[in-house]
Amino acid sequence: MKVAIGRRLALESSRLGLTGTEAAAGIGCSRRTWCYYEAGQSCPDAVALARLDKLGFDVLYVITGRRSKAL
Repeated sequence: MKVAIGRRLALESSRLGLTGTEAAAGIGCSRRTWCYYEAGQSCPDAVALARLDKLGFDVLYVITGRRSKAL
């Protein structure tokens, strides 16, 4: 499950044209933490998910694999 979330995070950052460093800075985490997210070694918490939403990430997609109707 964590690996799937990590893969979807990577896909969303790519869709938005963000590097891992930019995505990490955008949510206030380190590049290392972002790498852990993308590798499925940990998952973003609710605060990080809310910040991802503000950056334009489709958080529903990240969590469930289903795209939001708005996108």
